[in-house]
Amino acid sequence: FAQGVVFVPCAHLDGTAVALWCALRGALLGGSGAPPVPVQTSTGLGGGGGEDREEESPAHLARGASPGWLVHARHRRCLVVLDAIDAYAPAASSGGSAGEPGTASGGSVLAGVLDALFSQTEGVQVITTSRQTLHACTATLPVKVVSLPLGPLGPVEAARLFVRRTSRSITMAELNRLVVPHRAPPGGGEGRAPAGGTTCHAAPGTPPLGQLALIERLAGHSLVTRCGGHPKRLLTAAAAVTHEVSDLSDLVRDDCDE
Repeated sequence: FAQGVVFVPCAHLDGTAVALWCALRGALLGGSGAPPVPVQTSTGLGGGGGEDREEESPAHLARGASPGWLVHARHRRCLVVLDAIDAYAPAASSGGSAGEPGTASGGSVLAGVLDALFSQTEGVQVITTSRQTLHACTATLPVKVVSLPLGPLGPVEAARLFVRRTSRSITMAELNRLVVPHRAPPGGGEGRAPAGGTTCHAAPGTPPLGQLALIERLAGHSLVTRCGGHPKRLLTAAAAVTHEVSDLSDLVRDDCDE
């Protein structure tokens, strides 16, 4: 993409065409995203009479028309990520008001905006993220739409994300001091291994385990599994692994104390 990738957070948008067009203008043209000022031109002769043209006014956009600035984005080649576009996802029924999140009208707004965007540009591609399916409002678009359901991260992928986002390195020695999750002592949760408990440790004399082995071991531990593969929860958990926390078992022990 010659003009790069632009991330557009949409969770705060109100489900109207005006709000979505303003966000797209900021993404495609690098503007502030503020509502455009209506352009007025006089077509009368000799100063008598005339009419106003408001191609970018809120009322104009609310009627489903496309804004005049879109012509300047015609030849742009970029990827626009519309994140958390749930306010524009159609619901099973249309009992809500126009533009209300999760209503059929919200879906028609999104369909109209995307249809105009794809019809009047040549190199703009869009990724949308939503907790609801958008098939009903994308089926008629003049482009091929690919739907990719995203589930939680798998155990290894979750552990890898956890390791990457901690502010310090995790050592195998720390993991060796943690009780194996599926063989934890009854009533004790997970913490430092009690006498007779089963610990995660390599046999004496074996070579050091690599990064992959560390990740695989961490993948089965509650520090990661309790996040359920949810990226945001994993990032929050990883943020707790700081230089002030000298051992992962301290985090586990704190959880058990709570």
